[in-house]
Amino acid sequence: MIMNQPTKSVSLPLIVLTIVFMSHFRLNAQDRINQEKAGSLHYEQGMEALRSGENLKATVKYFEKAAAEGNANAQYIVGRYLLNANHSPSTEKEAYDLLLESAKKGQMDALSEVSKHFDSFSIDSRNSINSKLKELSGNGDLKASSLLAQAYLNGTMGYSKDPQKALSLLEKTVVLQDSQDEYLLGALYLTGQGGKRDYLKAEALFSKGLKKAYAPSIFSLGYQHFRGLGVVQDYKKAKAYFQKSATLGYADAHALLASLYYYGLGVTEDLESALMELEKGVEKGSDQARSILEEINKKEPRSFSELD
Repeated sequence: MIMNQPTKSVSLPLIVLTIVFMSHFRLNAQDRINQEKAGSLHYEQGMEALRSGENLKATVKYFEKAAAEGNANAQYIVGRYLLNANHSPSTEKEAYDLLLESAKKGQMDALSEVSKHFDSFSIDSRNSINSKLKELSGNGDLKASSLLAQAYLNGTMGYSKDPQKALSLLEKTVVLQDSQDEYLLGALYLTGQGGKRDYLKAEALFSKGLKKAYAPSIFSLGYQHFRGLGVVQDYKKAKAYFQKSATLGYADAHALLASLYYYGLGVTEDLESALMELEKGVEKGSDQARSILEEINKKEPRSFSELD
């Protein structure tokens, strides 16, 4: 700013130049404060419009104004709205830009969303996302730690798979009582992948999912009873858990139900019922069920014991 002044201003005493320089940044700081206030106002107006059932176009306008003024929550909302609109590549880019800006400010929903589209961002942007995620996690933000744990588990967002780091984070985030985190931690205890095998802790965590009707946890309880891992082997209980998780949409449960019918474990041996369960699993997208059914149809049935 000062460097662009006419040449004669250079002759001003240093103290005057300093005053002009500082005044410029004070004004910018005040502008930012005013913008943040305006952003908060327009965001609240948008939320009120949502609550009152105002038409979508008018509601979005409030959030767009708030987003333009730097409100992180509004940037996330508009970004999601544009992403779902599927208008054009330019709209998609605008959506990603808004989500990225929101994520950089630590808006957790935005961080979660950009993690799903991580590869769509530039390397610099990815680094910014991860830097913010680690910063928040390091400062004790459990939601950020949960997202980071999933990245370590799945080897996503540029992280190498590291079950031990995932387990360490999930042992902290489990206090959030999030069904997915409880399941993931239970799965690590069950398999021992994080370096700590503990069937009893796994069962306790999966049982929480049973109360919340969380299908992966219920399926895992069934698997523990199917194999007798930390519990008395009980095929009838396994069947009940598999059926419940299947009803909730867990596709692989049908493959294990088919196993019970095929071998007559806790039920009367019934090839027809086994095939029916496999077909249900295939319809829901289970790769396990599809693989077994294909081999049966080729008259080269794979042993169900491979499901173990």
